[in-house]
Amino acid sequence: MTIPLLPPVRQGDLLLLRDEDYLFGQGEVWLRVVAVHEVRWVRGEPWLFLRGRTVWARGSAKRQCDVLVKGEAIRTRRRRAS
Repeated sequence: MTIPLLPPVRQGDLLLLRDEDYLFGQGEVWLRVVAVHEVRWVRGEPWLFLRGRTVWARGSAKRQCDVLVKGEAIRTRRRRAS
């Protein structure tokens, strides 16, 4: 099995996540990465287990949360280093 290389995600990166891009949340959200825990395999695809702080989410207060983010979403969705 070939393990795909994921782009670096590090503390301070800002991710725009759609509802289908992550687990443990709902709706579109801007998430500032606080910590990168590990890569996990879910449904045969790489997902990154991250802790982040919500920068913007419809109807949500700014808070820290743990999320699983699709590796593909990080490759294709906008992100900015802090």
